[in-house]
Parts: sequence; C-alpha cells; structure tokens
Amino acid sequence: MAAFADHLELLAYNALPATITADMRAHQYDQQPNQVACTIAKRNWTLNEDDSNIFGLAPNFGCCTANMHQGWPDLCNHYG
Repeated sequence: MAAFADHLELLAYNALPATITADMRAHQYDQQPNQVACTIAKRNWTLNEDDSNIFGLAPNFGCCTANMHQGWPDLCNHYG
C-alpha cells in the first residue's frame, strides 16, 4: 500500500503542478518528462493535436480547463 501512496504523491505534488502555470490560467494537455521546450509541432508519440504540448487556456481539449483544478481536492477527498 505504501508504494501506491508514493505514486499518488509523485503525481499530485510533482507531475500535476508541472503541467499548470503558477496562476492556474494555463496548462499543458501533454507533458513530457524532462521536457525542455513547449512548441507547436507534430509528435510521433501521440495522436493529439500539434498544440497539445504548449501552455494555453485550452490546448487540444477545452474540458481540461474546467477540470484541471480538481486534482488536489479529489486526492484529499478520496485518499486524505
């Protein structure tokens, strides 16, 4: 069970914040580990749109703009 909690902590406190700007006004739809550039370009590892790698209000899908704020409250509600 401890390994599961470690994975949740890694996602909630490292991976999730990295995809969202500090003011929570923009996010990335796709993020790469050790990513060094956010550019509009075709990626051979995804079927998503070319802009899903950049920070924006609604890159690739608009639903994430409304849902991106739910990560931490959901974590606390279900695993706190």
